[in-house]
Amino acid sequence: MKTMNLIFKRLPNYHQSFPIILMWSQKSGCTSLLSWFFHHIGLLDIAKKYHPWIHQYEINVFKKRDNYVSELADQLFSKEKEVYKLVRNPYKRAVSAFLMLYYYDDPYWYSVWKAIREHQSSNNNKGISFKQFLYYIKDTGSNISSTDPHFAEQYIDGEEQFVDHYIYLEDFCNQIAEIEKKYKLKKTDITQLYSPHNTSNHMIFEGHYAEMSISDPSFPVFPTYISFYDEETKKLVDDIYHGDFTMYGYEKNLNLIKA
Repeated sequence: MKTMNLIFKRLPNYHQSFPIILMWSQKSGCTSLLSWFFHHIGLLDIAKKYHPWIHQYEINVFKKRDNYVSELADQLFSKEKEVYKLVRNPYKRAVSAFLMLYYYDDPYWYSVWKAIREHQSSNNNKGISFKQFLYYIKDTGSNISSTDPHFAEQYIDGEEQFVDHYIYLEDFCNQIAEIEKKYKLKKTDITQLYSPHNTSNHMIFEGHYAEMSISDPSFPVFPTYISFYDEETKKLVDDIYHGDFTMYGYEKNLNLIKA
């Protein structure tokens, strides 16, 4: 079951001509990583032509090809290729997952939003605050088998048997450059591959938004990460994503996300 979760819940990026295998998690820079991967195997332009949101090509074409999963599994167990996993600070990732409910215009997220509202109140028209969002995850479970993978812990039980190195999103450009140098890959301008949904540079509004509904007309687009945290929301993230903090060595220190 551990291996099945590892492979099927977040299917790693693998290609026979690429020297490493890449593991990832939703809301942890996965689009930038996928863009970089497709760039190096010559599929980025093809993926963009298929659909502007390159995950459509990833899911519907690239990872649906014959023997993809079986070849990937063989490579993971043979350990012929080193495995890297991209990870992100849980404090920032939790906020990013919450904001996704606001700016992703997709029917799927309407149903998720409805489920969270109903979990908090019988009034389905009420908005959702960051604190309510966290209590929903705490109550329903943060394991990838029990909740939407965008909200689940990045850590999957047993991954340490396969992962050789972690790439930290906070140092993404430097670590990617080191990987390119190590494996003699062509140097890439990583800044050109960032996800169009990356809102970090726009998160400039300071305040106290832990309990404010995301649908409140006065809710700014977008508050700083630190603005979503009070003592209670910090404790919730510490508990919900304990496995991420422990496995990836992130400090439980909000001062590290103020910048």
